[in-house]
Amino acid sequence: MNSDAMERKLNERLRNLTIWFSVLLIVALIVAFILEPSPVSLEVLGDVPAFSMVDSTGKKFGNDDLKGKVWVADFMYVHCTTQCPLMTHAMEKVQEKWKGKGIHFVSFTMDPSDTPKELAQYAKDFGADTSTWSFLTGKSEDVTRLAKDGFKLATSQENSDFIHSIRFTLVDKKGRIRGYYNSDDEDSLRKLNKDLWVLLAERT
Repeated sequence: MNSDAMERKLNERLRNLTIWFSVLLIVALIVAFILEPSPVSLEVLGDVPAFSMVDSTGKKFGNDDLKGKVWVADFMYVHCTTQCPLMTHAMEKVQEKWKGKGIHFVSFTMDPSDTPKELAQYAKDFGADTSTWSFLTGKSEDVTRLAKDGFKLATSQENSDFIHSIRFTLVDKKGRIRGYYNSDDEDSLRKLNKDLWVLLAERT
């Protein structure tokens, strides 16, 4: 076999290999498209009712200030020495992770005696960025009603102690509750971070 014939045969093999490779690539892309999981969707668990309170700067703050935002909420109080410091520290870690991504954080104090000044100092002590984290105070009955009837979280009072849930609540851009997460559980907090991506990607 002369060199020309060998070259033609080699070129033919290369063309065949290219065709087979292209076919395999197309098949692989089709299979990947078929097997691609559908986008994750979070269940709607309820609606956050309208509220109006005062933030750590002394200004009124309510639902209208959160329209179009994905936000994470919790309930605490300044003079708590057990759960609240741990919860606030965990929230600060989540806030740090999501800095600059449009997530807002809201902490409602259960103690109506917590003043805006005390809330501001509390926020500072924990390194909270109050440009995207609002610390709110209001009438005791309003906050309790919001926690129980709005967020569906257990709460009670024993003398000067306020018993409240240690869960974080995830709220979407329409003010709907989309998830609850234990603030003291790393797996639960990892799920919160994943679910935040889901809500950010949702169309309003």
